[in-house]
Amino acid sequence: MQRLPLLLSALTLALPGAVVSAATPQAVDQRPEVRAVAGERAGAQASSDAEDRESLTVTVYQQGQALIRDQRHVGLTEGRSALSLLDVSPGLRPETLMLRGETDLRLHAQRWEQALLNRQALLEAHLGRVVELRRDDGAGGEAVARGVLRSALNGEAVVELEDGVEVVAPGSAWRIRFPALPTGLRAEPGLVLDLESASPGRQLVELLYLTDGLGWRADYVLDLRDAYLELTAWATLENSTGMDFGQATVRLVAGEPSRRGDVPMARALMTEADGLRARPEADYRLYTLPEPVEISAAQRSQFPLFRASRVPIEREYRVHGVAWGPAPGVQNPPVTVHLRFRNQGEALDRPLPAGTARVYQRDAGGEPLFLGEDGLPASAPGSEVELTVGTAFDVTAQRAQTAYRRLGERAEEQAWQVVLRNTLERPAVVRVTEQVPGDWSLLKSSHDPQQPSGAQGLEWQLEVPAGESVELTYRVEIRR
Repeated sequence: MQRLPLLLSALTLALPGAVVSAATPQAVDQRPEVRAVAGERAGAQASSDAEDRESLTVTVYQQGQALIRDQRHVGLTEGRSALSLLDVSPGLRPETLMLRGETDLRLHAQRWEQALLNRQALLEAHLGRVVELRRDDGAGGEAVARGVLRSALNGEAVVELEDGVEVVAPGSAWRIRFPALPTGLRAEPGLVLDLESASPGRQLVELLYLTDGLGWRADYVLDLRDAYLELTAWATLENSTGMDFGQATVRLVAGEPSRRGDVPMARALMTEADGLRARPEADYRLYTLPEPVEISAAQRSQFPLFRASRVPIEREYRVHGVAWGPAPGVQNPPVTVHLRFRNQGEALDRPLPAGTARVYQRDAGGEPLFLGEDGLPASAPGSEVELTVGTAFDVTAQRAQTAYRRLGERAEEQAWQVVLRNTLERPAVVRVTEQVPGDWSLLKSSHDPQQPSGAQGLEWQLEVPAGESVELTYRVEIRR
């Protein structure tokens, strides 16, 4: 088989979207002329990045997705063209894409192209083409050789020269110099649209799509005072898309839309901004940050939502026990701390999105203490909010069974004592809940119980004076 000389009679390379031809070189050092010939469906090529952006609006949902409205001025030719859109979210869900222009635009196809500009991709794109090899000659200059790239595997290039074959592995003294950057290779991912425009010229194009990797949550800081609290609400944004959203109008949606059919609902939210005041939108609540913000990639950012001062608060302590015997010994059940406030009044009276509330209080010396945290459920104006913030230190409980006797094979009688102690300098209201299994009757109680907390329990609400203790006793008959 005759070895193919470097003087090629023809050299043809098919690039994505175009037919590329190379002229025949007349000498070893002559590089082929590369020109792109438009195919029947290739059309014109256009590109757009963040520099063309007119406005960017990001509507963020709480479960990790966001609606992006990206408006750009883009130059298009009349008829068919390929538009490469850079600076779009890598988490884009292509099936949710909506496109609109100032003139009629028809979208024929779309594809997402990942970043491919690397050594292996360049080698593969130049297979069968003339490349240039360079290396230091040891005398301050460069040795240059040209040949045809025959193979590329794992970054190792096989180049056929006029007088032999050179294998160029990564780390070799030889450097490969390519004649041009092939079409289709890009340094960053992008969305390529095959579209048709009714008229030529620069026009405003709106791109609307959903992306994963961008969500928000509400975080609340509660500064607890004697009879009221100071509340600060924050919006915490998590951006794991891998892209910066610069100077974006940010809207926060409280609620969880379905993952199917949510684009029309989201599109309806793209209405005129009205500041940070929350308003209802299709069974959701929409909050708009007062000014454009930067949402950096791989960062957690916080922005203030609102503040509320002097919100009246009620504290309650709770202890829970189970009448299940016989149970010798003394028990020390935890006394949990609960806070209640009503979402009303001049200071509040607004929709509260679901989030996490962290409660702080200053000690006698004025130093802040972290009391605990709890999930704050979505709360409508006028509703009551209750938080469990931890275990009390100054309010304690001891619980002991004082009597137990069998009344037959399926019946028994139990007596219990619960001692509550309060070392605070103020009274403490303690709710005692005793779970009683089976069919039961209350025979005796030192304090009148409230309505049973359920079919299996009793409940008392006792006030324990500052620095004192209260003893609760009761006796039940249980039939199983």
